[in-house]
Amino acid sequence: MTRLVLGGAVVVSIAGLIAWAVRSNADDRRIGDDSIVLLGDSITAEGQWDRLLPDRPLVNEGHPGFTTAQLVPVAERVAAADPAVVIILTGTNDIRDGHPPTWTRERLEVLVDRLEDGSQATIVVQTVLPRADRSAAVRQVNVEVRELAEQRGLGLLDLYETFDDGTGALRDHETYDGLHLTEDGYRRWANELEAVLADVD
Repeated sequence: MTRLVLGGAVVVSIAGLIAWAVRSNADDRRIGDDSIVLLGDSITAEGQWDRLLPDRPLVNEGHPGFTTAQLVPVAERVAAADPAVVIILTGTNDIRDGHPPTWTRERLEVLVDRLEDGSQATIVVQTVLPRADRSAAVRQVNVEVRELAEQRGLGLLDLYETFDDGTGALRDHETYDGLHLTEDGYRRWANELEAVLADVD
């Protein structure tokens, strides 16, 4: 969360308040054995999933600003509830912090281990969304994500291929800042998720 220090007091920025509000309102429902958990960072957190996929028992575990390492303890808590499906989107904040692709791969493996050790959930990993400012890094991370999915026998939803405008960026009408999605973007994502969940069913 971004903070400004004024006169010794910590003032939370408007962006930080928005992120907090998104998370606090995201989804506090108890995870059940039929739940589909969306696990990720702010890109997941901002989705209005109850409206986008109203017929699915979705639980939003999006945590703004979280890296893959920070999601590991969240995964442990999710696993303890033994949901039906966990769908993971992580990595863009690792890139933000300058971590190499192998760092994301190693911590994503730990995250998957925690889910597999603690639950019977079907696990689906998603590739990192395109972003013009870090396009090369995103592609490198996604190589690791795809290889991990194949080696571990996980489901894979290739969001990069779905959202790439052909230049390594999101389409203008599907993003409001080059990273996060607009309503159009979330509708595209929801359609892709519905297809994946139909296969899981």
